[in-house]
Amino acid sequence: MKKRKIKRAVAGAMALLMMINALPVTDGWFHPMTSYASTARANATSLNVRSGPGTTYSIAGKLTNGKTVTVLGQTTGSDGKTWSQIRFTGTGGAEITGYVLSTYLKNPTSYSHDGNFESYLTSQGFPESYKDGLRLLHAEYPNWVFTAQHTNLDWNTVIENESVVGRNLVYTSSISSWKSIADGAYNWDTSTWPGFDSSSYVAASSDIIKYYMDPRNFLDGRGIFQFESLEYNKISHTQSGVESILKNTPMYNKTFSYPDDVTNTTKSMKYSQAFMAAADTSGVSPYHLASRVKQEVVISPTTMSDSVSGTRSGYTGIYNFYNIGATNTTSGSAVNNGLKWASTGNSYLRPWNSRYRSIVGGAIYIGEKYINVGQNTSYLQKFNVTEKNRYNHQYMSNIEAPNSEATKTASAYSATLNEMTLVFSIPVYTNMPEEVSPIPTK
Repeated sequence: MKKRKIKRAVAGAMALLMMINALPVTDGWFHPMTSYASTARANATSLNVRSGPGTTYSIAGKLTNGKTVTVLGQTTGSDGKTWSQIRFTGTGGAEITGYVLSTYLKNPTSYSHDGNFESYLTSQGFPESYKDGLRLLHAEYPNWVFTAQHTNLDWNTVIENESVVGRNLVYTSSISSWKSIADGAYNWDTSTWPGFDSSSYVAASSDIIKYYMDPRNFLDGRGIFQFESLEYNKISHTQSGVESILKNTPMYNKTFSYPDDVTNTTKSMKYSQAFMAAADTSGVSPYHLASRVKQEVVISPTTMSDSVSGTRSGYTGIYNFYNIGATNTTSGSAVNNGLKWASTGNSYLRPWNSRYRSIVGGAIYIGEKYINVGQNTSYLQKFNVTEKNRYNHQYMSNIEAPNSEATKTASAYSATLNEMTLVFSIPVYTNMPEEVSPIPTK
């Protein structure tokens, strides 16, 4: 017990030092600057904010893709490139001022006051802290529709429930502030985090859960897609769009063979065609289906997991593209348990003894178990704040999954975004903090 108290004290001291180190620093430089104030969004997966205009200056903070910042001015840096001085809210709500390369900022379409849209936002009951992001989206994509999903749930109560150890996971390689140190999530005697689901994942901290659950962090042209309604739209969802999602996977523009149960012959079909057939059968968006498979079983551009190899020992010829039922237990691994589920029963086209039956049958399952019972967005499938099975029946354990799927879907839509009418259902909680929940960076 004494050893544990000492380690807790050390951890607290380290946390204090991290907070001190997060303060912006200056390096005594001076460059002429063009001053003004406007808003922009970070246009990079992870963007270092420097204390001065150049890569030789210390890192004052980090920005995630889509993060809104205030641009204070521009100057030529020590490297001869144009740098923007920005201000944004960093970890713990601290205001940080620093510099980023101007090429990594995207200036949103300016919003001209739209009385009808303002009245609509008010009628939907969106809080003020949601409105700036929605205004910028409306200016750029006027055909999009935003609806407020009033959960009537207290924000802190939701975070407390989603912070139950094992309910939300992050990669083992994540920085320590993303990992939980609650009882059962961290071993104080060995200073290690035990794995959940596999050795690749550990329990997520409350701070990273707050970040990913706060819808205001994702009101941009990419993150918004985790709130997209996932019903199949025969006009906007196309096979070419599915192919776009499947790029950099072993399924891209690839054909597979399968036995046709009706004609008793062997047929061939592209993976993109199979996802379109699955959408037509299940009523679920083929983009969502393809994104989900990409998230679940694609390991690299040339490799997929044993869930879909058809060669797993004991389960030869069985496929589970959506990893349904794939959870670790004391009696078996996640892959084996998923393949066992896919090989038994006669519902959802089981047994899934072909790629086609797995892709289509799994889509029917997803439609019945998730889309058609209210969990009709990627966000709600990860964070079940609906009335049915609340905080449970959560399809994914990886806390980053909805945001990752949003990126893939946004990429698939990219060519026709301005032409499409899309509907987004965005959760609203009671007693939310006025400041948007920051991402832990230390």
